[in-house]
Amino acid sequence: PTTENHACRPVERPTAALLINGTRDPINPYLGGKVSLFGFGDRGAVRSTLDSARWWAGLNGIAAPPDVAPLTRPGPVWTERQRWQEDGHPPVEL
Repeated sequence: PTTENHACRPVERPTAALLINGTRDPINPYLGGKVSLFGFGDRGAVRSTLDSARWWAGLNGIAAPPDVAPLTRPGPVWTERQRWQEDGHPPVEL
């Protein structure tokens, strides 16, 4: 969620996180924005998927940029993995 729509408080210890999200996700918009459950009701705004992963990395104390690796061949559909990691900190993967 965005800062103004975030009701949870961070835990006291870092936690590994795996985010899986597609660019055509009908509920949680990949680029951020309003969340709606199939057009019914407003669930508030969310960060983009990339900003969410960066947010988790920051909570985990990771300052290094992510390692980026393509997982598919070039074509109309693509997949890549981004992994934020530093020794002594739980990783975040998108």
